[in-house]
Amino acid sequence: MDSERKEPNHKEGNFYSALSHEIRRKMLKVIGEQGYSSFTNFKKVLGVSTGTIYHHLEVLKDLIFQEKNKKYYLTTLGGHAYKFLDQNIDSIESTKISEKEIKSPFLRGILSFTPKKMLLGNPRENILTIVISISIMITGAILAGFSGLSTCILFFQDSVEFPLLLDPFSKLVLGLIFVLNYFALFALAEFFSYLFYRKKENSFKIFLNFGLIYLPILIYLVIHCILLILNLNYLTILDNSLLIFFQIWTLWLLTYNLSVNKYIKIERALIISLVIHYGAFIVLFIISL
Repeated sequence: MDSERKEPNHKEGNFYSALSHEIRRKMLKVIGEQGYSSFTNFKKVLGVSTGTIYHHLEVLKDLIFQEKNKKYYLTTLGGHAYKFLDQNIDSIESTKISEKEIKSPFLRGILSFTPKKMLLGNPRENILTIVISISIMITGAILAGFSGLSTCILFFQDSVEFPLLLDPFSKLVLGLIFVLNYFALFALAEFFSYLFYRKKENSFKIFLNFGLIYLPILIYLVIHCILLILNLNYLTILDNSLLIFFQIWTLWLLTYNLSVNKYIKIERALIISLVIHYGAFIVLFIISL
């Protein structure tokens, strides 16, 4: 009975030991991707000494075996280890985002304006995150209605020539359109995360903190309203430039949120953000024809 208990524990220990070293992870990946590997191929791919390879093969004896043809293959346990690495590489890489970004002065600057703790934390344990998120959504809706802007995801168009003279009902409708686009952006982000990468983790968490993504858009709407009140709305170039700047900031926040909470590599999360953004641009362009 004791030997039966020790055997699974022994294999479990070898499983985690195999994954604890970069060379052993590479060896598993080489066999997993190619189906098998020769000793010569290990030396070529890994670029290490013969003794080093033999040492790691000994550690991997429960995960790798050698056939009579001198080729190395994965055991059943080795196959599980390879699948674990293959399926969780995005999760592992996404935890290193801040480490990579901190080396770049440009990305370090963007990170300084990213509410990382709120996006990474559990909103249900920090009610402030939920309150701020809802407040941003409601305030954005009010400002969009007040300034007479029709919303299409992160794009805005003047609905009338004199927005300050707009009746209350029309302002309410424009505010509701803003809220609908808020939820549409969330739904699209969820949809493409699953469609492209089969990721559906932390959907409710992202929903609760999603208003934080709209913080740059809220700042833009505040500036737009100020220009409108001061009758400086003729500064179209300035207004459009500000919109582009705050759109980029918003797309970054969306990308970061998806990466750290959906466990998607940052460049893959960026693809989702850009697909949504340019998709909205195309829809807006078609409508304006």
